[in-house]
Amino acid sequence: MKTLQLTVVTPDASFGPYICDSVRINTEEDSKGRQGGSCGIRPGHTDAMFSLDKGPLTAYLDGGLILKASCGGGIASVSGNVVTVITEEYEKLD
Repeated sequence: MKTLQLTVVTPDASFGPYICDSVRINTEEDSKGRQGGSCGIRPGHTDAMFSLDKGPLTAYLDGGLILKASCGGGIASVSGNVVTVITEEYEKLD
């Protein structure tokens, strides 16, 4: 099974890497007014950059939730099977 490596970076700390097979983020409305929304990332995703809205950040492995967090906006990048979230605020939730 292919996996992703997720790392969350804040001004004060770095969290992870979390090994998972899917990540879900909230994207922000773009400059043309197109609504953002929820975006899923799985192994093999095209390299991309996302502007993040405040909201949940979740990661799953084998169908089970391994990370539930609140993200304060920022950016996410996907390069190969590496996902990096850079945010001002991050709180891991139970």
